[in-house]
Amino acid sequence: MCPPLYLHVMDDAILTPLITGGAALLGALVGGLVTYFSAASQHKRQAKKELEDAKRSREQEAAKQCESSCIRMANDMETWRHPVDRKRDDDDDAYRRREVRMEEAQSTLDAASLYLPDCLRGRVISIGRILHNAGNIAYGEFEERHHYHSAYTICSYGRKEIQAIVAHFLQGKSAPEPESIICEYQTALRDLDKERAYCYSLDSNGEPETGFQQAKEKFYKDHPELRPGTDGGSDESGSSA
Repeated sequence: MCPPLYLHVMDDAILTPLITGGAALLGALVGGLVTYFSAASQHKRQAKKELEDAKRSREQEAAKQCESSCIRMANDMETWRHPVDRKRDDDDDAYRRREVRMEEAQSTLDAASLYLPDCLRGRVISIGRILHNAGNIAYGEFEERHHYHSAYTICSYGRKEIQAIVAHFLQGKSAPEPESIICEYQTALRDLDKERAYCYSLDSNGEPETGFQQAKEKFYKDHPELRPGTDGGSDESGSSA
């Protein structure tokens, strides 16, 4: 038996708006979700970009501070004179003032280098150490001619190296390969560290284990290749560049 006709009419009258309204509601819901997730994704990308830009800006500022500190050390060390060459008290006073400025520049360099990317930090710190120790690289801890380059020349090369590295970094380029002379200075600095280990070795009471001359003799006995004038060391008679 077929249902009355008014039931079909009622069903259509009820179902059609329900279906239409449901479709509209579902469309609005889907549209809202798409808009929300699109906006959230865009906000996330924007926030990430802002963080990257802030990090890049911080790294660039740190690189500039490191360059400035290195140049300050180079400028001070260019007028450095070895203690055996200083005759007047005013030279000693200037030397002490210079040491204070050098320590300040080194502290600034160490602090700023923490914000540099890993690929850059090691090279910048290495150049800073070369500049800070240019006088000792030239003469060594044992106060004799240790390297054929003067402190002035060592600082000149160090300044060029740090300027080239920072310039490439600020332009978004890969750092250039280190100059061969910079690699040589790094080797000389490692040799200097060996000398210092002999000069400043302490006994159990915190007193120097050996005297200066004893440390010097023991060092060259253990490392004859580093004695100035030998084939493995620097030429003591070489002219200062």
